[in-house]
Amino acid sequence: MPVVPTKTPEYKRILDRLRKEAELRKSRPNWIEMEQKAMHEEVNTIRAEAGKGPVSLYQVLRVEALAVGHSDYAHKFAFYCWELTQEEDPERHACHG
Repeated sequence: MPVVPTKTPEYKRILDRLRKEAELRKSRPNWIEMEQKAMHEEVNTIRAEAGKGPVSLYQVLRVEALAVGHSDYAHKFAFYCWELTQEEDPERHACHG
């Protein structure tokens, strides 16, 4: 049976972390960078737990760019971050466009 990404604990962790960070936006002048850093940390924590090497901040920024402008930005960004946690070689995750 294929994996449904949005049903996985990893996806839920990523989305929950993004939502928690988003709640702090009004109190942070640099909220964009803080959310990006949080997603970078969460992706690499999940990867480390799975015995995989880290991804770069650039890779997280690259997948975030794919989510920008979508009405469901948070879900798209979380999904693309989840994909980074699944890849053995995240450099292959070039783009969805």
